[in-house]
Amino acid sequence: MNKTQLISKFAEKSGLSENKAGEILNLIIESVTEELKNGEKVTFTGFGTFSSTERASRTGRHPRTGEEINIPARRVPRFKPGKELKDAVANAPLLPEASADKVQDESQEMTCRIEGKILLERGEPAGGLILRLYSCTSGSDKVLLAETTTMEGGRYSLVYEPDSDEVSLEVWALDDQSREILLSKLLRDLSREPLEVLDLIAPW
Repeated sequence: MNKTQLISKFAEKSGLSENKAGEILNLIIESVTEELKNGEKVTFTGFGTFSSTERASRTGRHPRTGEEINIPARRVPRFKPGKELKDAVANAPLLPEASADKVQDESQEMTCRIEGKILLERGEPAGGLILRLYSCTSGSDKVLLAETTTMEGGRYSLVYEPDSDEVSLEVWALDDQSREILLSKLLRDLSREPLEVLDLIAPW
């Protein structure tokens, strides 16, 4: 459903004209956007909460050329679904097989990737290193999203499917004794970025 279709459905359910329904929807969108720009949260009880957060500037590398680039600080919007919305979707009947295939295809289009280069502390590229990407929820819970091995030159690419419930992401590596070592800080707000460039240091 696109915006035009949503306006038509809103008009049908409310008894308003499509022009009036469109004006109301636009005002809601504008108001939410303005609050997020001001750093405020907007909560629709049961439905969910819209918010924004700041991501600090950082240095990365261009995925094609390898050139070092500065990724500027920016604000990113977030949406956390409420319990009533989650329950309503979870309790909805399963889609027919054909529709399920369509949803699967759409989810594949949402695949995200974190890539970059990993160096040892002495500056050498960390080739052949096993990396794991985890989603970190409340407490100490971790869910494995992806695993890969670094290529020659320390290059890596972690491909994963985003999860709207992710609180943060972490990149871990296995040392020569198969112990997991945390390489990254908490990577907040990356759960739905199509591509993130992240260079890391292996502490050995």
